[in-house]
Amino acid sequence: MDENFKQSFLKNPKAVLGAAGIQVPQGTELTALEDTITCRHVILSDVKLPEQQIVSELPPHPGFYRAYAYAYQRALTDPGFNAKLRQDPTETFRDLGVSLPKDAEVQVVDATTQHLYFAIPLPPAVRMTATSLQFMAADSTLTAVNANVNVDANVQANVNADVNVNVGLQVNVAAAVAVIVAVLI
Repeated sequence: MDENFKQSFLKNPKAVLGAAGIQVPQGTELTALEDTITCRHVILSDVKLPEQQIVSELPPHPGFYRAYAYAYQRALTDPGFNAKLRQDPTETFRDLGVSLPKDAEVQVVDATTQHLYFAIPLPPAVRMTATSLQFMAADSTLTAVNANVNVDANVQANVNADVNVNVGLQVNVAAAVAVIVAVLI
């Protein structure tokens, strides 16, 4: 965790991005927020999510960021939900099944083309490196077995047994963002 970089980004994100060669359009304000155990941020705008990032259903006890993606999309399409989310965001997330500490607060902010927000998420409970993921995949003993047995009326038996072993690594956009944000925190 590079605490100095994170603090610089929180104080002046435009300067930090500029130093990295990222130009921010003139007249655009940037605000960086930091999620903590007791304070989470939900940034809303009128920008629709890409199809692959839409979360249309939640499991019984979703994590905060999965529920965030769901709430974001639903706020765009459901005016009643949008109003409830803005009126009491903390209770809305609890109603979605998110486990939050008793004293936790969820804050909603609105991003516009003139004022953009960044929320630095909580660091993951377990940090994985590419090397450790490769080691886990190579050390995997998982086996998928498919067996098909067909018996016809002539008492002939045909047995087909296929054994498939698949080890794969899938990285989604949220994981990629978490890795990028890890540089910040």
